[in-house]
Amino acid sequence: MKLSLLKKHFALILVLSIIIGLFNPFFAVAESTNVISELAEQNIFELYKVYTRGGQIEKSRMTDNSHPYHAYVLAKTGETVTNWVYEGISFEDKLLGKMDETINDSSLDKKDVLYVADLYLAAFEMEYQEKDALLSIIKEWHLDGVFLDGAYEQFSNVSVYDVLVKTGAIEELDVNEIIDYILSLQQDNGNFSGDMYFSDLMITTEAVRVLKSLAEITEYGKANVDTAIAEAIKWIQGLIKEDGSFIVSDWDEPITNTAEVIKTLNALGYDLNEWKHPDTNKGPADYMLSRSDYSNQNVRTNVWALEAYHLLGAQSQNNEKTPNPGDGSENQTPTEVSIYVVITGKYGQLFSGYVDLSTSDLYGKTPLGALHKTGLSYDYDTISFIHTIAGEKNEGLSGWMYRVNGTAPTKSANNYILSDGDQLEWFYSTDQTSLAGELGLEPTRDENVKYELPHVIQKSANWLLQQNDFDLYDTFSDWDVLALSRSRNEVPDRYKTILISHVHQHSGVLRNVTDYARIILALRSIGEDASNVGGYDLYQLMLEHEGMLDQGINGPAYALIALESSEYDNDMLMTWNRKSLLDLILDQQNYDGSYSLSINKTVAGDIDITAIVLQSLAPFKDQREVRRVVEKALSWLETQTPTNCESLAQMIIALTMLEEDILDSRFSVNNITLLDQLMQYQNDDGGFGHELGENSDHIATQQALMALTAYHRFVEDEPTFFDMQDVTLNNTPLENDQLEDSLEERLKQVKLTDENQVSTWALEWVKKAVAYGLMSGVSQEELRFDPLRELTRAEFTALMTKTLEADLLTSSNVNYRDVQPGSWYYEHVMSASERGWVSGVGSNEFAPQKTITRQEMAVVLKKALQLELLEDELSKKPVDIHIAAPWATTGVEAVYQQRLMVGDGQRFMPVDTVTREMAAVIMVKLYEAQLQE
Repeated sequence: MKLSLLKKHFALILVLSIIIGLFNPFFAVAESTNVISELAEQNIFELYKVYTRGGQIEKSRMTDNSHPYHAYVLAKTGETVTNWVYEGISFEDKLLGKMDETINDSSLDKKDVLYVADLYLAAFEMEYQEKDALLSIIKEWHLDGVFLDGAYEQFSNVSVYDVLVKTGAIEELDVNEIIDYILSLQQDNGNFSGDMYFSDLMITTEAVRVLKSLAEITEYGKANVDTAIAEAIKWIQGLIKEDGSFIVSDWDEPITNTAEVIKTLNALGYDLNEWKHPDTNKGPADYMLSRSDYSNQNVRTNVWALEAYHLLGAQSQNNEKTPNPGDGSENQTPTEVSIYVVITGKYGQLFSGYVDLSTSDLYGKTPLGALHKTGLSYDYDTISFIHTIAGEKNEGLSGWMYRVNGTAPTKSANNYILSDGDQLEWFYSTDQTSLAGELGLEPTRDENVKYELPHVIQKSANWLLQQNDFDLYDTFSDWDVLALSRSRNEVPDRYKTILISHVHQHSGVLRNVTDYARIILALRSIGEDASNVGGYDLYQLMLEHEGMLDQGINGPAYALIALESSEYDNDMLMTWNRKSLLDLILDQQNYDGSYSLSINKTVAGDIDITAIVLQSLAPFKDQREVRRVVEKALSWLETQTPTNCESLAQMIIALTMLEEDILDSRFSVNNITLLDQLMQYQNDDGGFGHELGENSDHIATQQALMALTAYHRFVEDEPTFFDMQDVTLNNTPLENDQLEDSLEERLKQVKLTDENQVSTWALEWVKKAVAYGLMSGVSQEELRFDPLRELTRAEFTALMTKTLEADLLTSSNVNYRDVQPGSWYYEHVMSASERGWVSGVGSNEFAPQKTITRQEMAVVLKKALQLELLEDELSKKPVDIHIAAPWATTGVEAVYQQRLMVGDGQRFMPVDTVTREMAAVIMVKLYEAQLQE
């Protein structure tokens, strides 16, 4: 009887599946509904974590925070965000606030059209009344078939049209103009990037969906539209990889691209079964089903993947992770249990203390729920298999395990139910055949014994010493010297030689106040007097600098730190002095106690800047007015949660200089002290990553080493980090006998192992680039220049910022999805982008690893140097100027006229790639021009 009933149920399910497949062949691939639904739930949970851990809604779709498009996709899948709460504000309320703010913003910039469109899309899907007002704004901005007009603006325009297609509002615009505009973007290969040298899948899929929708409401240009769609589809289908994913270039994200293809095929009514790789028979659905690592993806990937799984048939599981309103849970009193938790990593204890768990908490009363409550970061392959805690990852047979009351349960961490008073330990086991390590469940607050600070400090110093041989000068050298010398590590003597050479080359004139302050601190830390460096008084030059406020509060703060680190007492004779700097800093505090980089009290506070200002105020903390400002700033810092290594480091340095204990619970998060948090960023090689789990980064390691040294000095009751009274000052001036050799002498010392590969016309320039320290070899073992290697966009950008001595930014409003903090080129790209020297290649991408062309280099040079076309030489153009892209023509002409780039005779060769030897010529010309100024 039971078997017969089971067969009937199975037969019914089979019939329904066949019917669904017949009526909509697109969904014929959705056989693994449970798997698809589980994958969708993973992405929903990742989006849930993003909001509930940060509470931010940003404008860019590429953001690491929440975004209106997320809300749209979640609503589309049936997920509610009413109970997604951060600091008492739900995602829904925050989103409504953003909508009202946008509607009432009289200064709204049309460049935000995609953000406004995404707000409108969310309001439409969630049936908010704000949708009409948002749509009105969008319609007012539409002129002549586009919203924005300029280079690469098509990536915003087409995305907005795609949004309007989703809501049906596209019909309210001039659809004929839109068709003409989109068709004008199509290239010979079928893609819609609008650039003959660059192909992009996302704008192509969006364009296809828009054209398909418009073809259903107008006959205008129908033949051209049908042809364009067919050519685009042919191009897209040719991109399929063996695993079923879609990639145009190496920097593409296959999940996002594949999701776009699935969305497009759905819109066209195509059968996914017909889209398979000919050799492997795998298609986009197969690829999406094979993914299981969404905790390691960026937020944008989570959103696009969720859209794809929804189209593939994901079913809502009414997930308890995001409680649904109206289920009665709000009227129930959840039962609570108190659990004592110890988490022990590879190098020591990461957490110890009590957490309270409730049935309404994320993961409920389980070991996984307790881990979540500690506040430590964690990731998983599936919910039950934790592979990373606090940046420490499973490796081989070593990895994370848990036990309760000394016994390892047989249930997974999200299924074992804890009882009140249980003692739970998560620990990193080096042998999975035994429960290695002692439980150590006696609560302790003696955090001072957790880390062998001298060992940790030395390990970090060794990493820095491996990164810098001090043969060439750059800004890293000064910070390295400061970090190494204050941690009692020896600094190579050649540092002084290259530094004096640098100062002498520039006749003592440096670009920024912080350049002087940084060098003063580095020299004082090794006992040298910065008041006479080859005859230049760096203190005076710093205090007389016309641009004291050019870097916001950073200039005055570091100038004051530099002054207080030394015995310099002539400052009262200068334009700026201790008193005027102190008065300015005190006056610039925000009303909430914080400080921002800007000299403007209306700009939101920043953790790093506030900490740096506190470092500058520390020597004056006993003054009544200073104390009031310091206490207010500390109160603000107590409410902040640092999210990267550098912010933690700056806080620790500030607190130790103020003689505040960094283990104080005021600055802890869920009993995790600042020191614990900082140590989570250290890698096995001794360096520190910018963010948790990232590879070691130079800047992060510098600042972490300074912070650890500052805390060690605090523990040992030694002078604070910037108090150099424990360093004996050498009163002998750094005279000319230590100055650089002549250029001729240095050129003689440049011996390239691959000199025979350098073109004759470039050899002298290449040697000069090395002698000046603008470029170096490509090998640690020998001076090999590799002259013919093509230069990437990231490499050229770094060369520009270094040669033009641009101040490097550690953060920026610019957001490229393929330029992440921690990458070696991040600060260079951000700095150049903020200055308008460089821009992305579309879809919020920078393409850092893409080779740079001569016409791209010309455009960057024109922008960076602010070159104008010479009226009396307008006739001087290369004979192949017609080959240059329209957006590059003016740049090519400008650098050609200025003889910065001349090409081969009268040919400029705009689309040729740039080699290292070509770049050497340009960089030396720029550098020598600066010397002459």
